[in-house]
Amino acid sequence: MNLLVICIGRFAFYGSQFIPKLNEGAIYLRANLPNSVNLDEAVQLTQEIKEFISKFVELKFILSQMDRPNDGTDPTGFFNIEFHIELKTEGEWKRKIDNNGLITEIKQQLQVYPGINFNFSQPIQDNVEEYVAGVKSLLVIKIFGNDLFELESRAQKVANSIKDIKGIEDSNVYKNSVLPELRIQLHDDKMARYAITTTTTAAQAVIAKTIGGQAASTFYDEEKKFDIRIRFEKEYRDSKEKTEKFLVLTTDGKRIPLKEIATIDFKTGPTFIYREGNSRYIAIGFNIEG
Repeated sequence: MNLLVICIGRFAFYGSQFIPKLNEGAIYLRANLPNSVNLDEAVQLTQEIKEFISKFVELKFILSQMDRPNDGTDPTGFFNIEFHIELKTEGEWKRKIDNNGLITEIKQQLQVYPGINFNFSQPIQDNVEEYVAGVKSLLVIKIFGNDLFELESRAQKVANSIKDIKGIEDSNVYKNSVLPELRIQLHDDKMARYAITTTTTAAQAVIAKTIGGQAASTFYDEEKKFDIRIRFEKEYRDSKEKTEKFLVLTTDGKRIPLKEIATIDFKTGPTFIYREGNSRYIAIGFNIEG
């Protein structure tokens, strides 16, 4: 009887998990760069981080992926970089270190990259977490509302309030950050004055071809198919003043500058708007350790 009481008392103080965390023999590392990063910078950082992590002798190989996946089901930008880090079997490790210790060392080494939020998981675990939470994180706090700036302000307060709690790691606010964008507003009355019909969308065709690019043909590489797109070189379209000088063809054969029929200006707009149940929300993601 005494032994039973002792066992019950000991059992009450043991930790427990609903689903034990399995060791998949791999690390899934996600790097969240600032939303405004461009393609060239993201590619360079991807290669740098990949070479940096490769120095650890416990690694077998690393696969990296930037931007969205091939099937297009996960919309994201150049700021999202993912690394599949395959590990050697622990019996081959020459150092006395476990999986958690290796992750801790990698985290410490990656602190040389300020402004980048790193999130550690495992390949299968990462997919399950994202499916359950809706964002790329183990646990998530969601704040719902309409005003994007108010959402970000409140989310930052929540993130600051939980960051010092013991056991919380890799906290990150999934911001609906604003980026500058070139807005071209066409005016019907001005187009009519210059004999540019709105039905032919001549002005929109010029904008599509010069700035956005338009498919002119198709290139086939065995079973793969790629559009061949044409547009102006960067030096001819990288400012508001150059855009204003684009020539639009009128119905009587004349050409006029785009600025005569449109208002062109730089504005700021959100890069991503997260939604759930037809409502906007902002997420604060974090992991738990220990």
